[in-house]
Amino acid sequence: MKNRCRKKKDEEKMKKKVGAKKLISMKKNTNERKKRKENWKNGRDTKSLEVERGRRDIINMMI
Repeated sequence: MKNRCRKKKDEEKMKKKVGAKKLISMKKNTNERKKRKENWKNGRDTKSLEVERGRRDIINMMI
């Protein structure tokens, strides 16, 4: 509960300093950055899995 209250107070202070429209755009930008990071990490993991599958297939064919 404390964190939520603190977050609301911080947002109110930022609205006063920066302005409501600017604050909304800042939030959107941070959310987009987070999504990009998650997508990048997910993409990296899938590539490595695909490579491992390919190696397994080659080894199975040799046997």
